[in-house]
Amino acid sequence: MRGIISLPDSRKLSYIDIGDKKGKVVLYFHGVPSAAEEWNMWGDDQIISKLGIRLIVIDRPGVGLSSYYSNRRISDWAKDIEHFADTLEIEKFSVLGYSGGGPYAAVCAALIPERLRSVGLISSVVSFDNEKLLEGLNQGNVQFLNLAIQKPRLFRFIYRQIGLLGRFAPKQYLKRALSTFEAVDAEVFQTSKVHNAIFSVKGSAKGQQLDTKLILSPWDFDLKKIQIPVYIWQGGRDHNASPAMGRYLNREISKSTMNFLPEEGHISLIVNNIEHILKKIVDSEYNE
Repeated sequence: MRGIISLPDSRKLSYIDIGDKKGKVVLYFHGVPSAAEEWNMWGDDQIISKLGIRLIVIDRPGVGLSSYYSNRRISDWAKDIEHFADTLEIEKFSVLGYSGGGPYAAVCAALIPERLRSVGLISSVVSFDNEKLLEGLNQGNVQFLNLAIQKPRLFRFIYRQIGLLGRFAPKQYLKRALSTFEAVDAEVFQTSKVHNAIFSVKGSAKGQQLDTKLILSPWDFDLKKIQIPVYIWQGGRDHNASPAMGRYLNREISKSTMNFLPEEGHISLIVNNIEHILKKIVDSEYNE
């Protein structure tokens, strides 16, 4: 079910609500540049029903159908999520951030820990200000993502072109995308469920550019302030969020637990292991 709530400043947050309305709530934060439809690449009603959870996937400001917010910071997300949960009358919930959604799950752990049952970071990126953490990444992706900071107009132009290619020439888009992936990710991405989910992602170029810029720039919150347990999943063959990034998060977050999967990549990790990840998240409740 697609829904929209209003925030105190009149902005709108769009979301997709799946599963048992009486089940344990998991808020899923998508990657970049992406949007709520991303969840379809790894999830389906059968998995959600089997686990008896309520999965809510939220479009961040300026992404999908959510309102653009030019002056936002990553820390503002915690306030938005708190109001979002209050509006839906959800007292406690888990947060799960994938790739570029990782920082948004982390900021909730830092700023609103009393509302959380559990926290998971999957293949999470970190800001690009530490060059040592960029070693081993796909350099084409690094260059494109850096445009969000260095040349925002060019980023927006390229993003629009990619969107048009995916819409009108999906086979060509798929061929180009597969050429940039590690073999384990390419194998997963070429399945129709995965690439169709990515092709269906919507969002304005302006909103995607700002979201990417915030994630890759120095964050406005301190990971060391997180004092609740956090589960981290990291693939050894990930060239989009490097193993070095996963180790960095594990060092900075004092109560983190690293789940290192040496044979998984950036996309294959979540697609191949989502049921285990979701079960771990809903079974781990440190705030009752």
